[in-house]
Amino acid sequence: YQRRVRGFLLRIIILIFSMEEETLFSSENIILIKDQENQGPGNLTLTTVRITWVPVNTSFAVEEWEYQRVLMHAISKDSSLTHAPCVYCQLQGEDEEQLVEVRLVPYNPHQVQEIFDAFNQGAKLNPDPVQEGEGDFYFNEDEVNANFDGDQTTTDDVQNQGYVLQGEENEDLEEGQFDDADAMQE
Repeated sequence: YQRRVRGFLLRIIILIFSMEEETLFSSENIILIKDQENQGPGNLTLTTVRITWVPVNTSFAVEEWEYQRVLMHAISKDSSLTHAPCVYCQLQGEDEEQLVEVRLVPYNPHQVQEIFDAFNQGAKLNPDPVQEGEGDFYFNEDEVNANFDGDQTTTDDVQNQGYVLQGEENEDLEEGQFDDADAMQE
């Protein structure tokens, strides 16, 4: 009975995905380790909107995350953490202060790169919302130069005289090497 219900639920989830979003990656037999607890194999699906893991063992819950909750993801080959290469993720927990660690370990180690690439693609399609005040670190060059007194170097001096960190000149730079970059900014 449980298998029929589980199969029915899985078909509903797939139907919902197919109506609203595109599948980036889908595979069976992906082991989920959540905060050091091995939850066994399950079906992993990464779509253009979310990440879903449906366990084979019904004693574990279905896991679903939006890409904005994924704080970072990387490929890990650390054999002290898992028996095989995996995709390691840090997720924002329900409480914003909470951090959840997840490892997705495919039976086929060649799928690690595919999972990672799907995470990259999903993250690009779901950027974090811009917070109020973000981006305020950009400045107006005239405002910055107005705050300098006559004894200090301006941004024009730095650009025109080739100043570099630690006061050393870089002999590899050629005159006018970055002129096209300046033109693109204007």
